[in-house]
Amino acid sequence: MPYANLRIAFPEADYLLAKNDFEQLKSRFPFVINLTPAEKSNYLRLGGKSMMFVRKSLLFYADNPALQTGYVSLSEWTNDWETMQRLEQLLLQINVLQEALQDTVTALKMENMSSALSFYHILKNAAQQNVPGTDNILSQLKEMMPGVHRKKTKPAKVKTENP
Repeated sequence: MPYANLRIAFPEADYLLAKNDFEQLKSRFPFVINLTPAEKSNYLRLGGKSMMFVRKSLLFYADNPALQTGYVSLSEWTNDWETMQRLEQLLLQINVLQEALQDTVTALKMENMSSALSFYHILKNAAQQNVPGTDNILSQLKEMMPGVHRKKTKPAKVKTENP
């Protein structure tokens, strides 16, 4: 892995500052909603072509006052469109940050697992040399060893006699 032996400094104080920054950022979006899975599935599949349709419709609606109606407010539609565009730009930036954080967490998990496996091998060698206290630690870690699954004991079959 190209990022082996990561040397990252992210102390608790920096974590708390970042957490506070996220809380402040979330407070800037009091209007966000949470769609249920059913609501999400009921929405149209809105791809790039669909958004082009919406953009063109808004432009034609704005350019043709004679076609404007009282139940479709141009100012509200324009606000919805502009807000969506700004939020999409922020979402792109958040997705870049999310991917970078996820990759870093994954690399750190791999680094931590590598260290744990190294310790486990040291522990196994120490147990073979009868170092006091290693057997108990080894047995506890062995149960949690990744990729090792405990065999489940199946209940013994009871033979039934045929009359």
